Amino acid sequence: MPISAGSWALRNELAYLRLNPQVPASVSHIVFVLNSGDFGAEASSWRCELTHPRVRPTVALWYVLNKYVYTFAPCGDVPAALKVPDGDLAAELQSFMALHGAKTTFVLYPSQTEVADPAAEANGFAAGKALLQASGARRVVHVLHDKRWNGRWYKDGIHPSAEGNRVLADIVLDGVGR
Repeated sequence: MPISAGSWALRNELAYLRLNPQVPASVSHIVFVLNSGDFGAEASSWRCELTHPRVRPTVALWYVLNKYVYTFAPCGDVPAALKVPDGDLAAELQSFMALHGAKTTFVLYPSQTEVADPAAEANGFAAGKALLQASGARRVVHVLHDKRWNGRWYKDGIHPSAEGNRVLADIVLDGVGR
């Protein structure tokens, strides 16, 4: 599966690490930064060269216009050969945690909307928190519960600003245990 498939979910990340065991084997800490949408059962699949090219576009202006301004040539269905197969997120997470749980930290990162409405954050992450608990996750960092985090650290509804990245990095480092 191409790494540039848009909006990777936890299943995508687990699949990547399962297919590339040298990655988790070669690090002392594994950190997953997850939003509430990342706990869905379906993995993201690569759709087409127009939105996530696997090689440098021949005409960069065409790529930018098609992706960000007006979709002249929309993507079709996911090609069957590139569709991430159905799976069982709970079982995949259990398997991963059995191998790497002692060095894994999960960071629950809220959207800007969830920061403004903590009840929406609690509801959005409920299934994910249950999944992590069932997997035996020991280190779970709740960004919204950290007094350093607030709604001004976003550049859009989900992505942190440059300053937000600095604050988020400090929260993650504290969660890992600097």
